[in-house]
Amino acid sequence: MTDVTTPAARPLRGWKALDLDTRLLGMIGAFIVIAIAFDIASGGRFITPRNLFNLTIQTASVAIMATGMVFIIVTRHIDLSVGSILATTSAVMAMTQTSLMPDVLGLGLGHPLTAWVAILFGIITGAAIGAKLFEGQTGQGLDAGQEDHPLVREVAIFESVRGAARRLIAG
Repeated sequence: MTDVTTPAARPLRGWKALDLDTRLLGMIGAFIVIAIAFDIASGGRFITPRNLFNLTIQTASVAIMATGMVFIIVTRHIDLSVGSILATTSAVMAMTQTSLMPDVLGLGLGHPLTAWVAILFGIITGAAIGAKLFEGQTGQGLDAGQEDHPLVREVAIFESVRGAARRLIAG
């Protein structure tokens, strides 16, 4: 039996040392091309600090939801009602800021408590919807003892919560 030694691996240099994901680079490149195209089409108003800040703020809730959905999908479940729950809680928060605070409580839109009360109402609404969904998912609700497909249940929840959001904003 002979001992065979393998030569030491040479360290990677240059771009190979970075070990970049080419798919990620492709998505970043596509994003840059799209951003430049929008900037040209808008006459130079797309890539401005104010617009990039607004885009960042507006996509934060979607990014948080997408992160939560990754956890749901990894556990081999499906939840179609996430967007409608976000719409309903957002509608409750908007109605709190524009109707409840000025009309009922007499506090204007510029009052320091307006945002905090709206956030509190949004959390309460989300918790109430979540509690009702958990009750329905565990079979302790009104449909206890009935067998139905989980996808049918998800579509029903999606439509009912979306309907609640539409009714809130009267649209």
